[in-house]
Amino acid sequence: MRWMRFGNPMNSNTTTGRASLPGWWDDEQDVVSSIEDDLAIGAFEMPAMFTIRRHEEYDGFVPMVLPEGSNTITELMGVVTLDDAKEDVYRQYPDAQRVSHRTLLSEAQSRAVHSPKMVNLLEQHGFMLGQILRSCVVYGAPLRPMSASWARIDDAVFIQTSKPMTGYHTYVVVPADLDQAIIDRYELSFVSRPDPDWRF
Repeated sequence: MRWMRFGNPMNSNTTTGRASLPGWWDDEQDVVSSIEDDLAIGAFEMPAMFTIRRHEEYDGFVPMVLPEGSNTITELMGVVTLDDAKEDVYRQYPDAQRVSHRTLLSEAQSRAVHSPKMVNLLEQHGFMLGQILRSCVVYGAPLRPMSASWARIDDAVFIQTSKPMTGYHTYVVVPADLDQAIIDRYELSFVSRPDPDWRF
């Protein structure tokens, strides 16, 4: 028995790159110890990981997967039994590693660094502007194109991109993490940040 999927556990419109625990994650009830659309940031050579949460309202289980090559946690269809949840994961991700939800969130954060593709894009636009953009944080505008003509975000650089290819109309490049109010106002999604090991 299955039921329709519900709720996105990682509300990317309200994150600044630090994944937060939604309300239904119960720190004291870790049900099991176990980036869709990686086109936006490129690929990683990292294994798929998953955990499973219990959804009390529907009395079932929901697999949460961090796919190989992604920094975005994906929610699979909810199922009635824990065995069905594990079976669904291994059917789609045969080599997935089962981890705790804290480990899953931590891994998602660690993967959220600029891919070579993103670095190249930032360097190209930075060269034209006389700025070093690869040291900046990147957000995406999934709902509409953005520009400096109407969006009021201090020190932002707006890079137009292909929504079908990246999932975003515009990349919003800023020197540091944006305030939550700005993220909410413009309905932005966190994309990636500089590799902490990168130096000028």
